[in-house]
Amino acid sequence: MTTIIKLTLPLLCIYTIYALFIFSERNGLFPLIREAIESRTLPTGGNGTVSLRTIFTGNKPLDHGLASIAPFFWPAIDGSTPELSLYALVVAGSFGAAWVLVTMEGWRMGNVNGGRVVAFPSIFGILAQTGSYALTSPLYCALHIWTSSIAAKPDARKINVPRAVSNALPFIFVVGYILPTVAMCLPAPSIISFDTKQAFHAAWQPCPLYISFLATGANLLFSRLFTTRDNDDDGQAGLRALRRVYAFAFACATIPHVAAWMISLASVMFPVLFNTGLVAHLHPQRVFVNALPWSGLRVSTIGEGALRFLQWDNVIGSTGILLWAVAMYATAHREVGIKLSWIKLGVKIGLLALVSGPVGAAVGLMWERDEVIFSKEGLKQQKEVEKKTN
Repeated sequence: MTTIIKLTLPLLCIYTIYALFIFSERNGLFPLIREAIESRTLPTGGNGTVSLRTIFTGNKPLDHGLASIAPFFWPAIDGSTPELSLYALVVAGSFGAAWVLVTMEGWRMGNVNGGRVVAFPSIFGILAQTGSYALTSPLYCALHIWTSSIAAKPDARKINVPRAVSNALPFIFVVGYILPTVAMCLPAPSIISFDTKQAFHAAWQPCPLYISFLATGANLLFSRLFTTRDNDDDGQAGLRALRRVYAFAFACATIPHVAAWMISLASVMFPVLFNTGLVAHLHPQRVFVNALPWSGLRVSTIGEGALRFLQWDNVIGSTGILLWAVAMYATAHREVGIKLSWIKLGVKIGLLALVSGPVGAAVGLMWERDEVIFSKEGLKQQKEVEKKTN
């Protein structure tokens, strides 16, 4: 199975080029974005004109890049395309949970000590923000499976994360990812100005860098607190810290997933609760069902095209994370001598994905992977103690 996944992940990267970039050019999204950049206006769904901000930092190449990205994201954060805004909630949860997993992998001792490229998640984070989650996720996962010693032969020492980092990660993600995401979604002009909203969006783009900097700072400032304490229970203490991180990541994936589906289904079951103009926009088929890249679809607005882009971006990126988690899960069970039932695993993944989406399922599998590896280490230590006692 791991071999199949190794071959599938690069294929996902190739499919991304077609499903996202070629499709977006053919369906009219990219031409519409170029028109918006040339006219220096943002798409507002007919609710007036908003000027595109072009100066953020004073650095011309950087400012040009930030201004070029803004027309794509604007319909998702200004509320002019309700179905896009609702689906963007799902994407934000999926990407946030996925990035918790990637950040943890970057701090695993087996990756840090080896100096591997997967130990620098900020590189892939910036690629995801400027390129796409769908292209970056399978690329990262493939590199991890190919190069990481954890992927080949995991043990408790290799998968351990410094407790200064694991204890801080939920707070780091709240500060470095959730708060910037909320800030850029504040209504304009009722609460913040259009100019400020664009500035918040530009400040949101480097979120993976914020997370990496904060994690590094936490490790430098607080690592000494955990160097001499709980030596006899170091593995269990580390596992308890990781459990909190996994619980946080699972919540990040599950809450937006459930909320979006409840709102969408409520628009069908209880349409009277919604504004008449919103009911059609929030229908599950419109929000969640992808248009096939070869369908010949043409979009009339940036918001419509951005929805199609994000649908494939989330499906492909999350599939990459889930396949990677399956490979890590299978390797860990093989390492400890537990025979897997692929049917039971498929049912488990299906139930987890139903509740929390594909990335939520991946979080659950990676959580169990760690539990299995640490339990093996605990059993080994117990046998050594019994041997010494006897």
